[in-house]
Amino acid sequence: MVTIGSELISDLRHTNDFLNQQRNILSEKGFKETLAGQTQMFETRLLKSQGMIGTEHARQLSELLSGGPWDADMKERLGSALNKALLPKEGAVHGASGSPRRANQECLCFTKYLTAKELEVLASDCHHSTKVETLMMRMEKIGLHLATERTYASIVGSAAQLGIKLGANLTGEQLLQDLKSRLRSYLKHRPRLDASLFLIKYPATPDELPDALWQRAYSKDDQPEGRDVHAEYVRMRKRRDAAQQTMMATGSGGVSTGREGGVSPMEVLMQFMQTMMAQQNGGGINLQMNLPRKRQKALEDTSAEKTPLALEDKKDDPEEKDDQKQEKDEKKAEKKEENKVNLFDLDVTAGKPADAKEHMEKTSNAMQKREGMMMLMMET
Repeated sequence: MVTIGSELISDLRHTNDFLNQQRNILSEKGFKETLAGQTQMFETRLLKSQGMIGTEHARQLSELLSGGPWDADMKERLGSALNKALLPKEGAVHGASGSPRRANQECLCFTKYLTAKELEVLASDCHHSTKVETLMMRMEKIGLHLATERTYASIVGSAAQLGIKLGANLTGEQLLQDLKSRLRSYLKHRPRLDASLFLIKYPATPDELPDALWQRAYSKDDQPEGRDVHAEYVRMRKRRDAAQQTMMATGSGGVSTGREGGVSPMEVLMQFMQTMMAQQNGGGINLQMNLPRKRQKALEDTSAEKTPLALEDKKDDPEEKDDQKQEKDEKKAEKKEENKVNLFDLDVTAGKPADAKEHMEKTSNAMQKREGMMMLMMET
């Protein structure tokens, strides 16, 4: 059982012993510098503990200061800081502005503090909100108001073993946030817990609690069971790679390295080679890459409304009418400028039959450049 006051008492007692030994080792100048540093450190700690030290702890600290190796000026400074630490600070109500900040609390055996009635509720078929409320009230009664993340993980993991079913409807993260939110809301308008009852580290069994805290937490007909439950590992945070996969699935991640929803470098290389082969055979360019749906739809809409990015490969349809073929051929012949496609900053000309020789030379040079670029991408 550790409180802020008991922690200060223990540290000051060991510091006194340390300084008495250092006096026989260091020179007079070196010892004075050591004393000055320890004085500054303890003065700061006492001032930060304002409103969090009880009278009994303050009395013991005063005895240690008077019997320590401190000179008169140092005792004056430390005594003044101890007086301020004992006084309540203005606004020292939970959540009020200016209230002193307390240390986080650790309780890794929380299930031992649960009563028989509370264990029965957790094992029942009631709604999970009732079970979370039960956990929250036990935390409040034993003064566990500022639990560490490690403590919360232990509580959530134990709750999963005691009867709170986790799954798609209630994840570990949701249970954690619900428990924290309920505890904050409950404590918001309640008086701040007395410093003598505020434990930093809870004992292994409830029997070791201070008498005042025991009376606050339990009644005669509702005693702790002392059940020890091995906490189950429960994931309470979203994994980073899952968030990245979500980004890629929505198309916000751009070109990926093989994740779902993106285009891998190998797919890009294969698509590029197929495009070049189609060009050499006199066909058009097909840009139907494995893009996310939103990006693919945007490309199709743009192609339908504006000048097409490329001439798609046309397949012979035996059922197509001759007049439709003739109309399309006339439209192609009327185009005055060749369509160009910017594929990864590389211009590839669609080409007309009359420019076949020049087009083949450009395509060959473009392929060589592109192959070099893709090899570098694959190596990295």
